[in-house]
Amino acid sequence: MYFFVIRSVIWAKLQNRRLKKIIAIDEGWKFFNDDVGSELIEDLYRTARKFNGAIFSISQSPKDFLDTKAANAIIANSYVKYVLKLAKGHELLSQFDLNENEVEAVKLLQAKPRVFSDLFVKFGSRAVVARVEPCPLDYWICTTDAKDHVTEEKVRAENPGLSETDILLKLAEGK
Repeated sequence: MYFFVIRSVIWAKLQNRRLKKIIAIDEGWKFFNDDVGSELIEDLYRTARKFNGAIFSISQSPKDFLDTKAANAIIANSYVKYVLKLAKGHELLSQFDLNENEVEAVKLLQAKPRVFSDLFVKFGSRAVVARVEPCPLDYWICTTDAKDHVTEEKVRAENPGLSETDILLKLAEGK
């Protein structure tokens, strides 16, 4: 039932070709492990571009993408691939059309929380490693780190009258 509702909402938005759309699927493994979810993902990857849309699927492991029935559609219809520092799964990257040198580049990616994160990007036959260095405000807007959430909750508890923006600014200032 949930996937029917999700499909209905997404397809209604896709029909408007004048509107540029990005559909982001975070924690995609939840969809990938379900037959109906896999079918929805496959349909989106095969058709979204025709409707002026792009699909971004995000997961912790390359294995999550390969274990789905939609794996072929995802890989064949993904012109741009983004890879962050991986703890494991490097041996699977060749299945995403990364060559040996590109897999080695991914193995060398680094991250230092609150300072920078390396990113491997492959677009068509070209590839680049970039370093993302967020300003403190950008960092606090985007962080999903558990320790950061504890810090954020502490600041919220100490400042119950502050707006969301002011909370983020206070965190960015390090106060």
